[in-house]
Amino acid sequence: MPYNDVQALDSAVTDKTAAVFLEPFLGAGGVIPGTAEFLRAAQEAARAKGALFVLDEVQSLRNAPGGAQGELRLTPDLTVLGKVIGGGFPIGAVCGRAAIMQTTSPFTPDRLEHAGTFNGHLVAVAAGSISLDYLAPSTIERLNTHAANLAANITAAAHQSGLAVAVSRVGSILNVHPVMAPARAVDSGHFAAFRKTLHLCLLMEGVYSATRGMINLSTALTIGDLDEITKRYQRAFERLAQHPGLLDPSQK
Repeated sequence: MPYNDVQALDSAVTDKTAAVFLEPFLGAGGVIPGTAEFLRAAQEAARAKGALFVLDEVQSLRNAPGGAQGELRLTPDLTVLGKVIGGGFPIGAVCGRAAIMQTTSPFTPDRLEHAGTFNGHLVAVAAGSISLDYLAPSTIERLNTHAANLAANITAAAHQSGLAVAVSRVGSILNVHPVMAPARAVDSGHFAAFRKTLHLCLLMEGVYSATRGMINLSTALTIGDLDEITKRYQRAFERLAQHPGLLDPSQK
């Protein structure tokens, strides 16, 4: 169903719906934030139909103490976690209401089996515990501020090179998007070409982002590091500007 579309949500959730799974923002979809209205409506729609409301906080947990649900006062039945709670080691977690979690307890008759290679992996749990202790509210605030500044600097760097980009951001996670007519982006493939070429230009400048333009900030990055990253984005945009056919088919 379309993201951030409350009307579509009301149509999609029916009496036959078992669970509603939702991200607070579209991670792989370009870091598009969900509105508070949409996220709360999803929870209410699930509850109204007797379905579970499952919030995927694999990426969003890092952006606020208590994750997105803490910020928006959501109370999901289940929450899916990963990445940050392992301190870089492979890990995943499901948490939620006691009545649901008890269905997997070894003390529950006819329990729901839950097996996995990394279940109870002590190294991942130890690393994650230290990471979460370090990710204090002040640290999260600093990361988010750095991300906001970087988003503005990247946008300005593109403008200086004669390119139009938009940087979507949620907390300390960003995504760089080319700004162009929808018909060109979909019909001609220029959107994909822009992203791939920018990714290559950034690699040539020593900056590694996701191919789709996604950037995740780390607590290890200093203001000096971020200033240097901005300069390298500037040089990457200058390289990209030498290929106008990626932006306007009439110039190809």
